[in-house]
Amino acid sequence: MKHVTTTIARSSNCRIDRCSCGAVHISVGGTTVRVQDGTARELRDILGLAIGEIDKQTSTAPAPPSFHLVSSLGDDDGDPELH
Repeated sequence: MKHVTTTIARSSNCRIDRCSCGAVHISVGGTTVRVQDGTARELRDILGLAIGEIDKQTSTAPAPPSFHLVSSLGDDDGDPELH
């Protein structure tokens, strides 16, 4: 059987091809993974869950302080001032 692939989706870093045998070729950068279509759907689902978890962790991370200490210029005691 001759394998013929057709690109079905593409972005600047990724490409998805569908093979005539039913496999899905997932290319990211210089790496291509060939998986069956059911596995590709499982990958889609687990990536969605993982990215959701990453986004949740990022949004609940403590915010950096909104102030910082800088050296005083012309202050008599030489202590940093709060800005």
